[in-house]
Amino acid sequence: MATVHTTETRRAYEAAVLPLVDWVQGRALKLTRSPADAEDLAQEVLVRAFRHWGTYDPTKASIKAWLGTVVRNTFCNRYEAMNRRRDVQTAHKAEVEITEGPAGGQLEVLEARETVLAVRAAVEALPEEFRAVLVAVDLEGAAYLEAAAALGIPKGTVMSRLHRGRKHLRAALAA
Repeated sequence: MATVHTTETRRAYEAAVLPLVDWVQGRALKLTRSPADAEDLAQEVLVRAFRHWGTYDPTKASIKAWLGTVVRNTFCNRYEAMNRRRDVQTAHKAEVEITEGPAGGQLEVLEARETVLAVRAAVEALPEEFRAVLVAVDLEGAAYLEAAAALGIPKGTVMSRLHRGRKHLRAALAA
């Protein structure tokens, strides 16, 4: 949740963070590998850091460690959102191609339905711990942290279960 900042907190933020702007941009460039994307990411990081300045506790982490976490999380959130948008666009395009395909395209419609049924059956056959994470992240579009909070497990567990669940799903669909 964003906080309202006083002049004192704004000055404290500026004193602590502004000297590290080049460092933030360097971290962003390492992650994005694109100067333009790095500039956008760095700007978003600085805005988020300012918005959440009240959560920074210098007794728990150095300013670089805290900013590094903000950079990483912002990059991951942008990457996940981009992948979700691309997946939705791909699914929509496939749906349009199936429904608006050439006359007599009933075979494509039947194949698409069979694929959906096969995927649904494979997901339902997954062990519950993998299925819950897979549904939350891949089907409902939750970010890793959101899924972790909803399922009451650490983010790392979400990531490993998602990886293993996808692996099981690939194997089941390949068979």
